[in-house]
Amino acid sequence: MYCTDTSHCCFRSKLTFKEFVQYVVWNHKHNIPQDIHWKQQNDICQPCYIKYDIIGFYETLKHDTEYILRQAAAVSNVSLVSRSTDTSENSSGNYLTFYDKVPASDIRIILDMYSKDYEVFHYEIPDRILSRLKK
Repeated sequence: MYCTDTSHCCFRSKLTFKEFVQYVVWNHKHNIPQDIHWKQQNDICQPCYIKYDIIGFYETLKHDTEYILRQAAAVSNVSLVSRSTDTSENSSGNYLTFYDKVPASDIRIILDMYSKDYEVFHYEIPDRILSRLKK
C-alpha cells in the first residue's frame, strides 16, 4: 500500500532534525539496531582493537586527504575536487542551532549513546549543548 497524501505519512521529504533524533532515541530505547550511517563509530571502526595508520575526521577532511595522498605518493596523479560547505546552514557551528528544538532528555540519551565516540576520537561536547543541559 502506498501513501499518496504525504501530510499523513510517516515518511516525508522534510524530516526535521528533532524528528531524526527522536527516531534514533526511540530505536535505542527499543533495542533496534541502528542504521550504519548513525551507528556509533567506535563499534564500526573498533579503534581499540585495530591499529590504524591514519584516522581522518570530517572536520579536517581536506587536510587528511592531502596527507594520505602524499603518503601514497599519489599527489601528482590525483587532484582533489573541492566544494564549498560554508553555507548559512552548516558553517562555523550553526548546526548547533538544530539542537535548540530537541528536548534535553533526548540530548542526554544521544550523548550517552555516543559517549565512547566522544572519548575515543577526542571530541568535546559544545558549550551550547552543555548549557542546554544545565537549564
